[in-house]
Amino acid sequence: MVSMPDEDLRAVSAHLLYEFDMVRGLVDKLAPGGWSAANTNVEQNAMLESFTIHARVLTEFFYEGQPGGRPTSESRRNRQRQRNAYAHDFFDDDTWRRARPRPKPETLQLLPFRVGYEIAHLTYNRIDISDEVKNWPYGEIFLDLARTMRAFLEVVPAERVTDHFLDQAFALIPEAVRNVTLDQRYRVESSADLRAGATVAVRPATVASPKGSEAHPPIEG
Repeated sequence: MVSMPDEDLRAVSAHLLYEFDMVRGLVDKLAPGGWSAANTNVEQNAMLESFTIHARVLTEFFYEGQPGGRPTSESRRNRQRQRNAYAHDFFDDDTWRRARPRPKPETLQLLPFRVGYEIAHLTYNRIDISDEVKNWPYGEIFLDLARTMRAFLEVVPAERVTDHFLDQAFALIPEAVRNVTLDQRYRVESSADLRAGATVAVRPATVASPKGSEAHPPIEG
């Protein structure tokens, strides 16, 4: 059952839209031609780091949490998680578990861990990461998040989001994702299958940046 009042869900949906707007805007900036050649590595890294943080927020929103309420444990970790917003909060049952893309895209499986030890914390893991592994496929990550957001928009109750949330979020989704019919067969397809049949190509090309990233053409739509 929904454990949050509709008023709180509508309020948090505005923040969800902000997170998605940020990843869309940043992936456009990270694409070739999206930033000036005069930008320093510091500025480029700042955009990349910002993108990964917002992408992690969305990944955890869509794929963490449980249907049917929140943890009852009084541990510090669970008290914090009780304040986190999850997609499951918007539904009375396990609708979101059944509707979200599955299996979870590999890029989104790895992202929270990578952000943790490569961006958010100074860890010894960093010294063992090769330049090749260091690359961030931000175009692929964004398309996986856009596909997941599209599935969310298809099933979220309109009364639990702000008045213009559905239209504004849908407008941020690339045309290649908007134009795909979301049926059960599509949901179990991999994101690689989606990209293979879409006009948005993901062609890695390493950007000269200490953080490491992969350049992709601008997202259309």
